[in-house]
Amino acid sequence: MTAAEMYLKDFTFNLKLKGDAAVIDSDGDIYTAYFVKPSQAPKEKTAQSSPTEKTRLQDNPQFVIYLIFFIMLIIISVYVLIIISRSKE
Repeated sequence: MTAAEMYLKDFTFNLKLKGDAAVIDSDGDIYTAYFVKPSQAPKEKTAQSSPTEKTRLQDNPQFVIYLIFFIMLIIISVYVLIIISRSKE
């Protein structure tokens, strides 16, 4: 097994990988580098990493079902209150 395979397959070695690129020599020494500084990362990457409201709802369909249930419950409650208040008149 080559040093590169060891770093890519083993999770403990994988944690040592940092930056945009890594060079692993025949002795197993690793050299990492950043070509784009972390503070200069494109805004598209940061926008994709933070979930938006739409993706959160798509990832959690059970939440959507509960939300629809409670909205329907509120609508039905308001309708029943209107019916009761009109019947008393």
